[in-house]
Amino acid sequence: MPAGSSWTADPGASIKATLIWGKGPGDRQTVDVPAQKDWSKTPIAFTAQADTADGRIEIVGTGSGSFRIGAVSLMPTTTSTASGPTRSG
Repeated sequence: MPAGSSWTADPGASIKATLIWGKGPGDRQTVDVPAQKDWSKTPIAFTAQADTADGRIEIVGTGSGSFRIGAVSLMPTTTSTASGPTRSG
């Protein structure tokens, strides 16, 4: 599942994004988000290990300074329904 956003961060900030698909400690995947001082579009990718109707994304910053997010978008790599189109990305 690719996710993308526009990010900017102070040099001392560290950003992690986590996809959560369940209640257990293993029901999540965390990735480091490379952010720069200037706004940049940063693609990141997650792979959920289960289907869920209650998934969420958590974005956490640590270190010194701050970070900003323009927008976050989550889209499946491929989606298909009985009456809808298939999208590959």
